[in-house]
Amino acid sequence: SSSSSSSSSSSSSSSSSSSSSQDDFEYNGPKVSKVVPNFGRTQGGQVLTISGSDLGTRTSHIDVKVGGIDCIDSSWVAETSVLCTTPPGSGGSKRVQIVIDGKFSASSPDDMRFSYAAPLITSVSPEQGTREGGTRVLLQGFNFGLTDAHPVAFVGPSRCRATVWTDDAAVSCITPPWTEGPTIQPVTVQLSGQVSSSSQAAVFQFGSGSSPMITSLAWTRAPTGGGFTLTLFGNKFEQEGAAASLARYGGGSAPCRVTRWISESKVTCTAPAGVGSQLTVYYQSRGSPVAETFGSVTFEYDPPVVSSLSPSEGPVAGGEQVTLTGWGFGLADTKPEVKVGEASWGPAVWTSDSSLSAQTPAGVGRVPVLVKVGGQPSKVEEAPLYDYEGETVTSMQPETLPTGGGATVTLFSRNFGQARGRKDVKVTLGDGAQLGSSCTQARWESSTSITCVAPAGVGRDLDVKVEVEEEGGRKDFMGFGVASYRTPSVTSVEPEEGNSAGGLLVTVLGRDFGTFDSNPTVKVGGRSCSRTLYASDSKLVCVTPAGGGGGRSVVAVVGEQESAPFKGFTYLPPTTSEVDPSSGPVTGRTSVTIFGNNFGTSAASEPKAFIGDIQCQTTRWVSNTQVICETSRGKDLYVKHHVTVDVEGTRSKASDDVKFEYIEAREGQGLSSSSSSSSSSSS
Repeated sequence: SSSSSSSSSSSSSSSSSSSSSQDDFEYNGPKVSKVVPNFGRTQGGQVLTISGSDLGTRTSHIDVKVGGIDCIDSSWVAETSVLCTTPPGSGGSKRVQIVIDGKFSASSPDDMRFSYAAPLITSVSPEQGTREGGTRVLLQGFNFGLTDAHPVAFVGPSRCRATVWTDDAAVSCITPPWTEGPTIQPVTVQLSGQVSSSSQAAVFQFGSGSSPMITSLAWTRAPTGGGFTLTLFGNKFEQEGAAASLARYGGGSAPCRVTRWISESKVTCTAPAGVGSQLTVYYQSRGSPVAETFGSVTFEYDPPVVSSLSPSEGPVAGGEQVTLTGWGFGLADTKPEVKVGEASWGPAVWTSDSSLSAQTPAGVGRVPVLVKVGGQPSKVEEAPLYDYEGETVTSMQPETLPTGGGATVTLFSRNFGQARGRKDVKVTLGDGAQLGSSCTQARWESSTSITCVAPAGVGRDLDVKVEVEEEGGRKDFMGFGVASYRTPSVTSVEPEEGNSAGGLLVTVLGRDFGTFDSNPTVKVGGRSCSRTLYASDSKLVCVTPAGGGGGRSVVAVVGEQESAPFKGFTYLPPTTSEVDPSSGPVTGRTSVTIFGNNFGTSAASEPKAFIGDIQCQTTRWVSNTQVICETSRGKDLYVKHHVTVDVEGTRSKASDDVKFEYIEAREGQGLSSSSSSSSSSSS
């Protein structure tokens, strides 16, 4: 009996242990790490390989969506790989989402989204029209979309009066009026956030066709000092008052030193001094409009070259004034910049086209020195080297400091010198410390160590500077990236929910936000708050951005350090209140306006509307309170189906007051139909 009892007890204990082990197991869900390729045609049919982890098993039901639209085909390959054949679409930065067995989902990271090919215009017909506008122009090309995604055409900077989509290869534009500038303007199409590139094949001319046009350039590059001759080719170049000019980096233009008219199709220009690349070339004659280059036809000046430094060595603490000699440094007003090693670009003092001076930042080792003029940097492989001289701080203990300061730290180096005759020791932390504060109570301990009390601060990988005064003078020591303050953490958010339009004041509590205002930022669901206010080391106030969905992560960014995500904020789900019309043909293509709330503050919310369990063919965002659904082919005639809207994974609740009814299509019936319903039931 005792043995039996013991066995039973052992069995019970084993069972309990097993149960506990199972209860402790947590499935983290799938993760997407890579999408290849991340670019494809608007017609769809591109096979994507989606890599990640925990992507299901051979028996799992896999659904993949690109920008919220189901892939033509989705298939499982392995636990780390899934294939998707892209649906037709348009636009860039589309989220790729995997849903496993209808309940576990994951989306591609922001840097691994999929983009459809941008629109491309290959011809414009007719190529000219009246200056008053109103000319109907056919634009032919590629990637305008297999369905009407509402492209917008532009002539120059002006939007067409109307843009009408025909198919993936054609749209038409009703031209706007011409007001000023060149009469020959580039034509572009904007579609789902992407814009076609300018080209000579996509131009429109306002007026009679007598305006000059630049079609190409010969010798499209010149020294910054100017004086080089470039040739403009084109047509209708008038001789009287001929004048060519080049755009200036930063704005405006400069006339050619000499403009020489050769013929109606050829003009030469002696270039003025300048800097920069991708510069526009202009031509105008007396009484004629200005002609300008656009698209790939541009002019550029030579990039700068640094040939020598004086001096070419200096202290690790920086602060040395160095003269740079070379060529291509441009004009006095072009604000050249200098980069020493891995430091950021800093200002330089211009002396001439061949001479600059700049102050070195703190650094270590032998590093290249670069110059950037007019947005063009000199080449690293041709850069002279600068030698930093002096000792370095090799490490610090502890490596992580409290944001409030007060911790005693020990700095280590190979040679802080001897104690005899010591006058002073000073330790300063980098920009992350309040006002670049010095440590207090700095003291020499040995030839290899110095101690001090750290100041308040925020940030990570901060530089430390040690100054040691001796009888023989001052010695500087630099420690690069050896000091870090504690990473901020978020522990609670109040309130925990708000409207998808944003604008709600939310209090974020936690620790290590800093004892002074270092311009922290709070992110909700990956989006920065429209404003973040510092209150204390444990409290921030955020004005929420627009968003959607539940369990959105709240992250505090202090001194370039991000807290771990705190899943503590929920955007209120979308709600529906009315549809118009409330019925339409079962064949689909009915344009239905859905009214409600929390549909998002921009089309980036990617709302998706449903009639019953059938997703609308397209859902167009209008405002936070309105979307337009183009119905898909339906089912169940004369049954009132609930209308719902999904925003960023959160779907509105079905309401008996918001329903749509499919009716029989009558011959000749339009795309949108409203009809009195007969007997109805709910689904």
